[in-house]
Amino acid sequence: MTTSEKELKETKEMTFAQLQNEQAAWAEHNFDNQTSDNYLKGLMEELGELAHADLKQSQGIRGSAEEHEAEAQDAIGDLLIYLAGYTTHRGWSLQDIIEEVWPQVKARDWKQWPNSGFPERTCAECQGVDHLVLRDIECQACKGRGWIKIEKSNAPDFDEWREKKFATTQERRS
Repeated sequence: MTTSEKELKETKEMTFAQLQNEQAAWAEHNFDNQTSDNYLKGLMEELGELAHADLKQSQGIRGSAEEHEAEAQDAIGDLLIYLAGYTTHRGWSLQDIIEEVWPQVKARDWKQWPNSGFPERTCAECQGVDHLVLRDIECQACKGRGWIKIEKSNAPDFDEWREKKFATTQERRS
């Protein structure tokens, strides 16, 4: 057992970056010709296994609740491993993706703003259902006739993210 394996066993914590690095080495040793579509097919297969375990558990058939729980957890682990392989094959960092995307997702407040999830603006004209485009400054449905700007969010870290996202959008337009 290597030092990093011992450390992992002791802490039982692994970053996405560690998973991706270890999965890449393992896949290179075991599968010489993996392609991104092989990883996507693996993801789909494992998602099917997760759905199967969940369905059979909810129906109370073909095994015990404990067996279905174990199958579901195994499928989730396999999903993450295939996702690590896919991102490695594409040259992406899974850790970087999660660190960039999670703050955006957690900034959405669907209870307070059920039409868009975003507190930045709501279209009073059409309520913005599926029409709000953050990078555009208008409602795609009514071309901005009914915008109401909401200045402050109660979602954590949203205002900082919004300012950064808006600045990046403005730089791209320049």
